[in-house]
Order: sequence, then C-alpha cells, then structure tokens
Amino acid sequence: MTNEKKIKQTSTTILILSLVLVTLKYLGLWVEGFTGMIIVLFAGLTGMILLWLLVVRIVTIFKARNKNLFIPFIIGIIAIWIVIFEPFENLKEKYKSPVVLSGYCEHTVTTVGLSLRQDKSFEYNAGAFLSKEIYYGNYNLSRDTLILNFKNKQPVNITKKLVFINNGLQEIGDTSTHRHFFKITLNKLKE
Repeated sequence: MTNEKKIKQTSTTILILSLVLVTLKYLGLWVEGFTGMIIVLFAGLTGMILLWLLVVRIVTIFKARNKNLFIPFIIGIIAIWIVIFEPFENLKEKYKSPVVLSGYCEHTVTTVGLSLRQDKSFEYNAGAFLSKEIYYGNYNLSRDTLILNFKNKQPVNITKKLVFINNGLQEIGDTSTHRHFFKITLNKLKE
C-alpha cells in the first residue's frame, strides 16, 4: 500500500470514528435505559480506539507534514473533547438560573437529587436506574419549610413539604415508602 493511500485511509478512519463517537454518546443518553447504557459503552470503546489511533499516528502525522492529516487529527481531538468535557451540557446549564440549594438522598442503587434555583424553580431527580426521571416545578419557602409545587405530575415517592433539620431536608407528611432525607451539599439560600 502506498504512503498516500495509507494517509487517506487513516484520515477517513479518524473522521468516521470521530463522528461515530459523538453520535453514540448522545444517542445513548437520549435512548436511556439498558440499551442506552450499552450504546454509551460502545461510545467509550470507540473513543478508546480513536485515541489509540491518534496517539499511534501522531508521529506519522507530524512527520509527513501533510495538511490532509492535520484536519482529521484536529477533528478527532475535538470529538474526544466534546465527549469528555460536555460543552453543550455546560452551556445549557450556564443559561439556567443559578443553583442556590442542592442535596441528595442515597438509596441502595441510586441517589435522589434536589436542586433549587434562584428564580424559584427546582429540579427533582427521582434517581431512576438507567434513565433520567426528572421533575420540574416551583418552590416556596415558609420559615423552615420548603414547599414543592410540581409542574405536570408529582412523583409517587415524595411529598410536597420538606423541613430543614440537621443540615438537611426531611420530608414531612404521609409517605408510602420511606421518608427522604436530603443531605445538603450547597446552600446559598441564607446568604
């Protein structure tokens, strides 16, 4: 195989792996569940193959000084950067209202999370295994009591009222399963 053909084959492989890596990562997050987990695992495998190819070929790329290899190399680096550092997710979070309180309640397999934002909205992550079950709404504070007003539907396993005790939030009222206690990791409400 000629050197020019090897360079073209390497460029094509890097471009295809870069596209597959980013596509598999976001497809897996969109699909969720066990299937989503398998897709994200394949994205990880694709990323490792891409990284290996970039490391192995870096000497060839710089030794050949061929512009046709620099562009796929840069695209491969950008694809890996997108998957690792998640710039789209960070940008989306940047435009939301700042979090003023966050906490979590550990369960056997998952963790339930609660985030209150400065604009009086909240996000409640129900801790579903292998999926994103997130509820949204607005909250009110009445002395030491937090009242959650869920938007569309309220999850079955939480009450609307929580009280601040011992550096955490404890559910009050009737709960059918167990009473959540959210350990507070960030609290800017009192500032």
